[in-house]
Amino acid sequence: MTPRRSSDLDISPPSPFRTPEQYPTGGGQNRRKKSREEKDSFLSSIFGSHSRPSSPSYDPTLQSMNNLAARSSKRGGLVRKLSAGNVKAGLLLPDDDEPRRKSFDSVQPNMNTRYGDFPPEEIAPFAYQTVIPMDNRKGSSTTLSSNSDTNSYRIIHRRTKSSDSDSALDSSSVYSNNGPIGKEKEKRTILKWFRKSPKDKETSTSEGIFRKNSDAETYTHSHPNLIITPYEKDEFAPITPNYSRSTSLKSEKSDHHLFKIKKGSSGRRKETTQNEFNLDIDDMDGIIRNDNREHRLSGVSNTLQFITCDEMLQESSNDSILTPTSNTEMWSPPESWAVHKPQQHILESNILDDTNNEKLNNGNKMYCIRVFRPDATFGTVNCLLNTTTAELCHILGKKFYIPDISKYNIYIKRHNLERMLSPKERPLKLQKQLLEQTGYTENDKLDDLGREDNSYLFRFTFRETTVPRFEEEQGALSSIQHVDLQARNLQTIPIFLYRQAYFIRSLNVSQNLMLDLPTDFIQSCHQLKELHLSQNELERVPQSVKQSQMLSTLNLSSNRLQELDHAQLEQLKNVIELTNLQVDNNLLSSLPETFVKFRCLNILNVSNNSFTEFPPVICSIISLSELDMSFNNITDVPIEIGNLVNLKRLFLIGNQIMGTLPASFEKLTSLRKLDIRRNQITNIDVLSSVPNLEVLLIESNHFSLVNEGIGSSITELSLAHSKLNELPDRLLEDLVSLEKLDLSNNQLTKIPNSIGSLKKLAHFSCKNNTLSALPSEIGSLTALRVLDIHCNNLRSLPPEIWYCAGLVTLNVSSNLLEQFPMRPTSFPDVNQSINSVRPNSYLSKSLRALYLGDNVLTTEIFSAVSQFIELRILNLSFNLLDEIPTGGIVNPHLTELYLSGNEIPSLPDDIEKLANLRVLHVNGNKLQTLPAELSKIRKLVVLDVGNNALKYNIANWHFEWNWNWNIELKYLNLSGNKRLKIKHALFNELNPPRDRNLADFGALTRLRVLGLMDITLLDLIVPDETDNRRVRTSGSEVNSMSYGMADTLGTSDNLSTWEAVIPKFRGREDECLFGLFEGRAGTNRGGRVAKYLHDNFQSSFKTELERLKDFDQVESSLRRSFLSLNKELGLKMFNSNNSALESEYAWESESTNSVALGIDDNKSGASGIVVYISGTILYVANVGDTKAVIGRNNGSAYEVACNQSIISPSEIARIRDAGGFISHDCLVNGEVNVSRSFGHFHLTPIINANPSIEKIKLSEQDEFIVLATRGLWDRMSYQTAVDVTRTERDDLMRAAQKLRDFAISYGAEENIMVMIIGVGDLFDRRLRRRLDGLEGKGLLQGMAGEETTFYFGSKTKRGRREENPSDSAIARLQKEIPPPTGQIALVFTDIKNSTFLWETLPDAMRSAIKQHNTIMRRQLRFIGGYEVKTEGDAFMVSFPTVSSALLWCFTVQLELLKVDWPSEIIESEDGKIVYGGADNDLIYKGLSVRMGIHWGSPVCEPDIITKRMDYFGPIVNRTARICNNADGGQICISSDVKTEIGLLDGMMDGGDNDSIFKKDGTDEEMQGTPPQSNNGVLDKNLIHLRKLGFVMRNIGERKLKGLENPEVLYLVYPEALKGRMEEDLVKDKDSKSLDPAIVRLCGQLCLRLERLSSGGVINRSNTRNSRLDLFLSGLSYVKDNATEEELLRIMESFVTRIENSISTLYLKDVGKLALGDMSIMDIVKALQMYAQYVGKAK
Repeated sequence: MTPRRSSDLDISPPSPFRTPEQYPTGGGQNRRKKSREEKDSFLSSIFGSHSRPSSPSYDPTLQSMNNLAARSSKRGGLVRKLSAGNVKAGLLLPDDDEPRRKSFDSVQPNMNTRYGDFPPEEIAPFAYQTVIPMDNRKGSSTTLSSNSDTNSYRIIHRRTKSSDSDSALDSSSVYSNNGPIGKEKEKRTILKWFRKSPKDKETSTSEGIFRKNSDAETYTHSHPNLIITPYEKDEFAPITPNYSRSTSLKSEKSDHHLFKIKKGSSGRRKETTQNEFNLDIDDMDGIIRNDNREHRLSGVSNTLQFITCDEMLQESSNDSILTPTSNTEMWSPPESWAVHKPQQHILESNILDDTNNEKLNNGNKMYCIRVFRPDATFGTVNCLLNTTTAELCHILGKKFYIPDISKYNIYIKRHNLERMLSPKERPLKLQKQLLEQTGYTENDKLDDLGREDNSYLFRFTFRETTVPRFEEEQGALSSIQHVDLQARNLQTIPIFLYRQAYFIRSLNVSQNLMLDLPTDFIQSCHQLKELHLSQNELERVPQSVKQSQMLSTLNLSSNRLQELDHAQLEQLKNVIELTNLQVDNNLLSSLPETFVKFRCLNILNVSNNSFTEFPPVICSIISLSELDMSFNNITDVPIEIGNLVNLKRLFLIGNQIMGTLPASFEKLTSLRKLDIRRNQITNIDVLSSVPNLEVLLIESNHFSLVNEGIGSSITELSLAHSKLNELPDRLLEDLVSLEKLDLSNNQLTKIPNSIGSLKKLAHFSCKNNTLSALPSEIGSLTALRVLDIHCNNLRSLPPEIWYCAGLVTLNVSSNLLEQFPMRPTSFPDVNQSINSVRPNSYLSKSLRALYLGDNVLTTEIFSAVSQFIELRILNLSFNLLDEIPTGGIVNPHLTELYLSGNEIPSLPDDIEKLANLRVLHVNGNKLQTLPAELSKIRKLVVLDVGNNALKYNIANWHFEWNWNWNIELKYLNLSGNKRLKIKHALFNELNPPRDRNLADFGALTRLRVLGLMDITLLDLIVPDETDNRRVRTSGSEVNSMSYGMADTLGTSDNLSTWEAVIPKFRGREDECLFGLFEGRAGTNRGGRVAKYLHDNFQSSFKTELERLKDFDQVESSLRRSFLSLNKELGLKMFNSNNSALESEYAWESESTNSVALGIDDNKSGASGIVVYISGTILYVANVGDTKAVIGRNNGSAYEVACNQSIISPSEIARIRDAGGFISHDCLVNGEVNVSRSFGHFHLTPIINANPSIEKIKLSEQDEFIVLATRGLWDRMSYQTAVDVTRTERDDLMRAAQKLRDFAISYGAEENIMVMIIGVGDLFDRRLRRRLDGLEGKGLLQGMAGEETTFYFGSKTKRGRREENPSDSAIARLQKEIPPPTGQIALVFTDIKNSTFLWETLPDAMRSAIKQHNTIMRRQLRFIGGYEVKTEGDAFMVSFPTVSSALLWCFTVQLELLKVDWPSEIIESEDGKIVYGGADNDLIYKGLSVRMGIHWGSPVCEPDIITKRMDYFGPIVNRTARICNNADGGQICISSDVKTEIGLLDGMMDGGDNDSIFKKDGTDEEMQGTPPQSNNGVLDKNLIHLRKLGFVMRNIGERKLKGLENPEVLYLVYPEALKGRMEEDLVKDKDSKSLDPAIVRLCGQLCLRLERLSSGGVINRSNTRNSRLDLFLSGLSYVKDNATEEELLRIMESFVTRIENSISTLYLKDVGKLALGDMSIMDIVKALQMYAQYVGKAK
């Protein structure tokens, strides 16, 4: 757009002789006209002429008005303030930094719009140029000399602070002011404020324009109507440090010429002199001042302060602004002119050069920074961390040989957003902060990292200062009413928008880091309704915002606002128009009280801030209809929230709200949606009073019971992930409008029958509960479409399930189903309780997906399945199917069939009828051949036949299957068929062409995954791998460890997961490396990124290991490998978007075979996990949602490197510090579901690749480690994964496929990859080698001479029907051991104060007791114990050895501390959390269980009812009494058990050199060798017991209740709970021992009671009667030196006698003496009452 000349415009500058009038900014024809003389009055005051110069934009060389852009500069010792915001994610501003200047494009105003009373710069640029005025003295003159030694002051452009191409100023020009000064006080005269005085009315002032000759020529070339003539005299003289009258007089005698500007009639005239003069008129510093402007960073309003002349003269000589007097009238230009006050002087001597930085800072640490130039070349500079931008510019100017750096500045580019650094910003601090946020530490040499290219994260560029151009001609705006200028790097509003300002309704200028909104533009937008300023890194709200007249939506999200008081939003011109305010993702901790003025505010979003309490002012904005306060730290909701009667949607996700919701919720009559997920709410009964609630999401809270109904208007209800154990019938009766119900992950045992009243229910999920049955009323749900009840204990489904005519998906996997109910022969009519169902619309015609995996179904299921004629997906994996009958599966609509994990020997011949079949999983069966009919299924895409017994001739294609005919295959897995051989095979002669190789996979052009692990390949060339094809041909063993893997493509057509297995890493026998990488988003769903990581991680990690220093660790190498690989990936993507020159420069050494990453991959990312094993040390590092879990032989699951939860407080804090936020669906910035990941560079460092790393010393307890992608972990818990793997721990390939197929049966549709590494083989092989040597020495012989029996696991497959369990989770564990007989270890357990807990907390105890029982029974299966019986909450169990009994007790005590108990239990006195011991470890939490162990030979007889073994005799009684002597959390053992432990300890610490178990042995092989037990059986439990460690404490001889002989008892504690013993010792020490005197007093009381009960009362009246003394003399046996045990026995005798006496008295009709559980004092009071009663009777 070509600017117009000033002569063509209507200019109305204010006159300096009068007060300027304020005119509206809007256009129109009614504005007041001014005369030509009046318009020129201001110009004459500047140029000494009454003629107006024309606009400099007349220069034809200028392309657009944007060439008037602001430029950063530093000239002549002056450094201006550059425009740059304080960046949210760590861009630093110095503490003393002044407000950032506003940089703007040259604004071409609307010709019909008057911008105040002063012309814009494009109209009158000369008005924006600064001249230092001279002293107004007669006879004075000013002489300029380029050789002068006086201080030089650079003349600066008023708006841009630089000399651009329009002004053509030479930055090296300086001028010196010399002139005479009288004896008056020294002062400066600056035309900053125009004064009104008689002198001003009479004369007009002139300003001297001094310039070098060359500059004058340049200026006159740009401004042809201006001429330069010598001054005759100068009316002003500046005050400078070296100015003196003598200097002025000396200059008067010189031959220097003085000039002034006049308007010429034709052409331009150039006058030169022998000396150079400074005529820079581009700076108006000190002439025009904008004191009313408030900067967005500082927020300080420069209000006018009136001072007297005397006060003005007292100012420091360094002050550059003359403040007007109180009688002075002043004028300020519009904000869009960006007029600034003069800058502070920075002397050149203060700028540190790179050659003397270290010297000047006494050897402080130097940091390196790489700075690019526009041509992609760069330079590196070493300087101090506190080096400012101005100092660095000076250094770079010298380094790049730039003589004039005034037009140059440093820019930083991040995420394609660029901003200019301010002079006082510290680029190296900024660089260091960004690197630390990315994951680097000081150990990574942060001082040297800047030397490398970090363009993926940030990029510093040293270039000329320019303003980004945005012109209307670009056509970037689709509508002038809705302007979207996001991420345009704008410094100001584009010029053309000024002409259209009136029509703008919506303005989005988000992600413009340098933008400041001019007030005059906002005032011109009369119809502006929406203003978006998000992600602008604002620390202050622009003051221009409150000038908006009709603003209804204001978006200030994702900035750095700490408070809103400064914004004064209540001063909006039409505050009642504001209806939507978005201030989420800031740093707010409070809201202004003035918000109460927002009477029409409907939507308020303050989520992701720093609120710790609910802002009270919100409760006063009664107009609110939507309030979002998610992801703050609010602990409670005020009762005043009931004032928000218009509130319709309330979001309080991810806070810390505890207890109950306030009762005032019932006043929220308009509330429609309430989302309070992820809090700590324990009671929601008040929600039953909210009348119009429709959506209620309260999952992941701490309530265990819903006592009241919720409301009849609810349509969606989520109660998942709570601790519900029961649903009241009335809850569902009232939910007549409910459409979606989620009860997943609770502890429900049944569904109320009232579920039949939910006629509109369409989606019902009750997975991961303990349901034993479904009510028959389920058939009434005719609108039900999805029923998900997998992972329960259902033994059958009600036949009424067939009445669900709309059911589309039914998932009943992982239950105990033995059959599917047959279809009823008749259907109910309208007169029956179940709604009428048409005969042609029952389940058989509606069901599309049926999941029945992991049950106990037999072949009979096929008769029921065949009735579902519209079925698409059928999953019958892991049942007891031993064949597929002919005609069993002939549904032509079937597309997916899963039959894995059964015992199917062959596929039926009629399988070809499944013409639409696309997915077929038959892995883990007993298939030996595959029928040729499979080749006729042309649409087959996925075929998994791994882990079978395949062995057939692939060339016999007439009768057996060959893959060459299924050309649509994308996934083919043959791995695990160890008998299968594939060799070169040609067609036979009858079937030309004869040269075709049937063993070739070349025909499968769409193949993505080919699994050939453990397959024998002879003379076969497998397909090449590409970035979209994976071929596996390795074996299933790595470094003597078994290994298995499985994967699936899911719904994707491309490969997005890659695994890496490197045996003998770095050529070492004891090292190996495993990696798993899963891509997401972008091209091929991130597959290219995953492939890049797969190809490069090995070399990167190897390089980092080689760089390790003596003080460094392997963990550091892993972390650096992740970070460096992510950096290389980022640079590869970054350079793919840049020019060819830049890419060539940055990647000249790149391999031509590397993965090609394009623009589409910029937002791609990948999760990754790496396992590095060196000897027996395991290192695990991961980012993202690919996770690892270790399975241990006690059945427990241990998650490794798990500190990256996106909702953990520490991770949320890190994300917030980097400028990110968490959305409602737990996505980072609403995009990515992880907070750590490779890639996603548009969100770096919010998302970084800093891994979680854990180092583990492997032991005999560790069996395997499972690595898997999110597709598995979203469907399966860590414990379930370990349980499933342990069922196939002898074949990890089969175990990996089983995990994958379990996830599919649970409904997984996304891609999945599973890897399992048998780390336990490291010890089992050593064990076998050690045992071989010991067997030769005869050390493994039993007592009877029989050989030892070894237990390393059984390979036989067991069906669950053998055991008929009642829990599906327990059913998949190993079989319960046979009941031990003979000498056994008996254990009794009991919960401390359980009766009291049941009475006071019945609901919480129902949930807690289930968790308690689950732990008990699971550990019995893992360790090998037999559950005899339970009575209430007490267990009686038996073990064949003492070691197993001890291990079970220790393990249970430790596992109880890990349970997430109901909050009511934790808050009770018996369940509170207690820390203790030397390390202040957790020692008590939740239910406290006492345990007693005894060793002996009880009587063993099976119970005739339960058919289970039972035990009788004194051994059982003694064990029960031993348990009663223990307190909560204690394990009490008898002396017999102590003796057995001594024998075990002897085995552990054998003195001979051939001992098979040594505690402190240095031989690693001995650490893995288990001892043998008394019966000659190798007992691995001893290994675990030794690993666990325990301590023992003798508590002395105790008299057991009901037993004659006392028993010496001991307390044992696991090493991890040693703190309990210390606490017990402290309690015993603090407790006072019995005083013999107190015992004697109790004895006296006992004797008195016995006398009373016998009728003999001693008369106290006879003082000489000594019968009382004789009576009490019987207590002489209570000696003062008696031991505590003796005193206890005496005291127990007294207590028994007192109880008998009281009973006797009560029986003698002493009815008023009410006795119960009384103390001694109660008994004394009762006796006093009795004495009074007797006295009255007498």
